[in-house]
Amino acid sequence: MANGTLRRFSELNGFFLTRGGPAVGILFLVGAIIGQFVLGGSYITLIAIIASLALRSIVEWCLHKYLWHLKGFKLMGVFLYNPIYRMHLLHHRNPGDISGFLFGPAAVVVFSISLFGAGSLIFDLFAGFTMVMAGLIMLLFYEWFHLLAHSDIMPKSQWLRKIVVRHRFHHSTDAHKCYCVSQIWADCLMSTDLRID
Repeated sequence: MANGTLRRFSELNGFFLTRGGPAVGILFLVGAIIGQFVLGGSYITLIAIIASLALRSIVEWCLHKYLWHLKGFKLMGVFLYNPIYRMHLLHHRNPGDISGFLFGPAAVVVFSISLFGAGSLIFDLFAGFTMVMAGLIMLLFYEWFHLLAHSDIMPKSQWLRKIVVRHRFHHSTDAHKCYCVSQIWADCLMSTDLRID
């Protein structure tokens, strides 16, 4: 399953922090937090952080099940293949290859600009910064936990071990179970979790 190179948390964190996507994500996250405070950030910033941490499981589950595992769809009689599915299929075929594993800097920039634009156009600048912050918190957590699940590390923490074991099961045994990567409660809620505890 794992690539054989990330055996300790220090190696995993070093790999994660030296990649362009996470680095740009952290930079934009800091920028969004600063932007919120410049515009008069308040308790709403804290609520957004808590909400993004709490809701990331259901967001991961929905994206994984309905976007990454969606082969395509018909539009006006023409079947359109989902390029994300093709990319994800390659990931399933070779889960130990982490060379192209993390979202790249360009994808993080487009993601951040899209969130900022949507929040700013629909609401205001503060909402734009809030959406960037919440989205990047979810993305960075997802990326780190996903990298952990594909490393050679078997965490001592029972909480982390549950997450890692379930994602490895998703790849090795049943791609229709264990869609979550950084929390397992959405899999429990949606009956796609393992009952191994």
